[in-house]
Amino acid sequence: MPSKGTQVLQSKSRKAAMGVIDTLQSLGINHHLDIPQIVAVGDRSAGKSSALEALVQTRYMRFAPGDSDCTAFELVLRHTNEHTKDANDTSTVSLTECPGEKQCHPRKCQDKTEIPGEDEMDEITEDAHTRGELEFSADFFRIGVSGPSQPHLTIVDLPGFYSAASGMQSSQDAQMVNKLVQSYLRNPHSIILAIVSGGEDFNIQEVTTITRQVDPLGNRTIGIITKPDTLVRGSVAERHCLELAQNRKVTFRLGWHVLCNRSLRTMSATDEERDRAEDEFFNQGVWSALPASQKGASSLRSRLSEILDDHIRNQLLGIRREINTQLSDCCERLEKLGPPRRCPTEQRKYLIEASRRFTDVVKAAVVGNYDQHNFFRDQTEFSLRGYVHSSLGDFATDMRQRGKADRIVGEEIEPDSREVSRDCYLARVQDTMRCLKGRELPGTFNPLIIGELFREQSYPWRKIATECADHLFTETKENLREVLRPVVGRSVSEKVWDTFINPNLDQLKRDLDEKLDELLRLCESGQAISYNRYVTESVRKKHAGRHEALVRCILSGVYNYGETAESYEETLRKIAEATEPDMETAACHSAMDWAEAYYEVALEQFVDEFSRLAVENCFVMKLPSLFTMEMVNKMDEQTLEQVAGEEHQVAVERAMLDEKQRALEAGLQELGNFLDDTHTH
Repeated sequence: MPSKGTQVLQSKSRKAAMGVIDTLQSLGINHHLDIPQIVAVGDRSAGKSSALEALVQTRYMRFAPGDSDCTAFELVLRHTNEHTKDANDTSTVSLTECPGEKQCHPRKCQDKTEIPGEDEMDEITEDAHTRGELEFSADFFRIGVSGPSQPHLTIVDLPGFYSAASGMQSSQDAQMVNKLVQSYLRNPHSIILAIVSGGEDFNIQEVTTITRQVDPLGNRTIGIITKPDTLVRGSVAERHCLELAQNRKVTFRLGWHVLCNRSLRTMSATDEERDRAEDEFFNQGVWSALPASQKGASSLRSRLSEILDDHIRNQLLGIRREINTQLSDCCERLEKLGPPRRCPTEQRKYLIEASRRFTDVVKAAVVGNYDQHNFFRDQTEFSLRGYVHSSLGDFATDMRQRGKADRIVGEEIEPDSREVSRDCYLARVQDTMRCLKGRELPGTFNPLIIGELFREQSYPWRKIATECADHLFTETKENLREVLRPVVGRSVSEKVWDTFINPNLDQLKRDLDEKLDELLRLCESGQAISYNRYVTESVRKKHAGRHEALVRCILSGVYNYGETAESYEETLRKIAEATEPDMETAACHSAMDWAEAYYEVALEQFVDEFSRLAVENCFVMKLPSLFTMEMVNKMDEQTLEQVAGEEHQVAVERAMLDEKQRALEAGLQELGNFLDDTHTH
C-alpha cells in the first residue's frame, strides 16, 4: 500500500498538475522549451541519490561502472500514473538510454518489473561508456516507474560537481559536467534541490555558489542537507550545520531541509523503518529545535509537493505562451520550406504550383496591375511595367537628342560637338551627289541621295537601341530573380532559375536582338520609303521657309536702309528673281530638305517600332511564359528529382519541424484542456 507521504503526492489536483508536465515531457516538449521540473544537484558524494531514494521511496542503482561512487550520467526519474494489467500492486520499470546533444532516438535498455541489479546496471552503463569517449556524457538514462502505488513526480538527478581530475574522471569530464548541470539550472521553470553534505564544510561545496549565481534570490531553490547523523553531537560542525538549516548562513527564499541518508546498517531496512529511524534522530539533540516541516523525508515530500504544485500552476500560462510562440515560428519555417517533395508526384505538384504563382506575379507586373496580387504589398520596389515605361521614355529622349550623327545649325557652332553649319554640310552633300550622279537632269538629284544621307545621320541608332535593350534585359533579369525566391522558395529557386527561367530568358533576349537587328537593317539599307504625308508637308514648309527668308532679305533692303522707295513693279521683279542661281546648289538644298524631313518621320517610327515590335512583343509580353505548367508536365522523373527533390539537409529540417509541430500542437491541446478544467472548477 502507498505510504502516507506518497498519498500526499497523489492528491487529485496535484496529480493533475504534475500529470500535465509528465505528458508534456512524454511528448518531447522539454526538447523545445523549458518546463517545470525538480532538479537535484550537488557535489560528488553529497548524498544526492540517497536523498532522492528517500524522497520518492524508490531504490535505484548509481549509474557508474565499477566501484565509482558518483552519478556519471544525467538521470531522470519519471513516475507515471499508468496502471499495470495485473490486479496486484506491481510496478513496471523501464530503463531507456536517451540522447543528449546527439540527434537520435532513445534506445530502450530494459523493460522489467524491478530496478536492474548492480551487476546488470554495471553491464548497461559499461556498454554506454564504451560507445563514448568521456566518463561523463550529455546522454542520460531515464527510469520510468509506473504503477498504482507510485507517486506522480518527475525528478532529474544530475552528475555531481567536482573540480580535480582523479581516477576515471578527467578535467575535460569536469567541464562537461559543469556545462550540463548549468544548462538545467538556468531553466527558470525548474525547482532546484541544492544538496550539500552536512559532513563537509559547505563553504568548499560548489553547489551553493552555483545555485546562487543562477537563482540569486533563491526563489526556486531549496537547500537539502544530508548526513547530519555523521556529525559529532555538540560539535562546532553540527552547530554550523544547524545554522545553515535555519537559513542563517546561505539564504534561500524556500529555505532548507535536513535528511538522513541510509547507512550500511539501514541499507536493507524498509522505507517505513528508514523514516522511523530518521524521526527518532531529529527528535534528539539540537535538531529537535528545528520545525518538523524542515526535517525528514516525509515532511519534505509534502513540502516539495506543495511548492512544485504552486510552481507548475504559476508557470503553465507562460509555458502556453512559449508553445504558441514556438509553434508560430515552426509553422513559418515549414511554410518557407514549402510542401514536401519526396516523390515525383509531390515534386511535380510543387513545381506546377510554383509555376502558377510565378506566372501570376509576372503577368500582373507586365500589365501593371500591382493591386491584384499580394506579392506587391511586400515587394513595393518591384515595378516591371513602370521600369519598362521609364526606360522606353528615356530611350525616346536619347534618340531625339543623340540619335542624329550631325546636327545642322547656323554659322556659329561649338567646338568639339556634333554640330555642323549648314554650309559645311551642304558641301558634303554636294560631294555625295557627285558620287551618286546618275542620268538625272541638271538641277535635279538622284533619289538614292536621300537614303544615303539618312543612313549617315542614323548611324548612332544601333548603339543607343542596343544599350537600351541590354540595360532593360539586365534589370529585368535581376528583378525576376528577386521575384522567384519568395514565390518559389529559396531551396528550389536557383535550380528553377537554371533549368527554366534563365535559358528561356536568354532566348527572349536573342529574339529581342534579332528583331532590333531587323529594324536597324531596314534603316541602314539606304532605302528611304515612306507614305507619311508629314514628309511632303515638311519639305514644302522647308522650301517655303527658305524662300520667305530670301524675300525678307530683299524687302529689308528696300525699306530698312532709308533708300528711296522703288516702284511696285521693280520690287516684284526682284522677288521673282530671288532664287538660287546655281541649279546644283538648289538641288543640294532640296535633297537636304527631303533627307531631314524623312529622318524626322523615320526617327519617330523607329522609336515606336523598337518599343512595340521589339521590346513589348518579343520580350516583355513573353515574360509570363518563362516558367509554365506545360514545361513542368513535360519533365521526366530524373529531371524532377534534380530540380525539385529535397536536399538531405532540407529533408532533415522538415522532419524535425514536423515532429516539433506535432509535439507542440499536442502539448498545447493538453495544456489547454487542463487550464480550461481548472478555470471551470
